[in-house]
Amino acid sequence: MVGGDLMRLDRLVQRRDTREWWVLDFKSSHKPQQDKDLLMQLRTYHEAVATIYKGQTVRSAFLTANGTLIEPAQ
Repeated sequence: MVGGDLMRLDRLVQRRDTREWWVLDFKSSHKPQQDKDLLMQLRTYHEAVATIYKGQTVRSAFLTANGTLIEPAQ
């Protein structure tokens, strides 16, 4: 829960090689990075995971329907 709101991540993974955490948000849109509400949602997920895994690298990205990974600037 973040600020009293229940949040559900699409996917949270940790890479074996780099130990980085990745917050992945699946979107049907081909350009989710242009939607300010979707960006805010992804940032909220990112901040929640970063709070849980303090001191560890957390990255976040959209995965689009055509398979494109889009990592907006945090």
